[in-house]
Amino acid sequence: MTEFREIAEFVARANFGVDQQRHDLVEQAWVEEGRYEYRLDGEVVRKAEGRETILSRLDTAWQTRPAGATRHVITNLWVEQHDEDTATVVYYLTLVSGREQPPRIVATGVYRDDVVRRDGAWRWRERSLELDGPLG
Repeated sequence: MTEFREIAEFVARANFGVDQQRHDLVEQAWVEEGRYEYRLDGEVVRKAEGRETILSRLDTAWQTRPAGATRHVITNLWVEQHDEDTATVVYYLTLVSGREQPPRIVATGVYRDDVVRRDGAWRWRERSLELDGPLG
């Protein structure tokens, strides 16, 4: 159960870092060779490879909106498989815009994260999001 707690805290902290535009937290969250992709109906709509590319894209996106403009609401997190230094984590995403009142749901989907333990901390190695519909 210790691994589950560590992984769940990592996922929460890393997503908080994205929402709050905390470059330091997001940089710590990725391994150097990290990669992500978002898919809609099985088709890749966005992808990036390498921590520096991922951070650069986030930095660019952050220029267009204030910190805290979105909230990654993550639910039903479970560790699908794990060993001492690797795990696959699956959870639902409800991405909410808090800049509108009432808040507006921007996207929903399912994340599947492959995480690794490096230097005693969990980090994203591969991250995929299967969107339920187009980004709103």
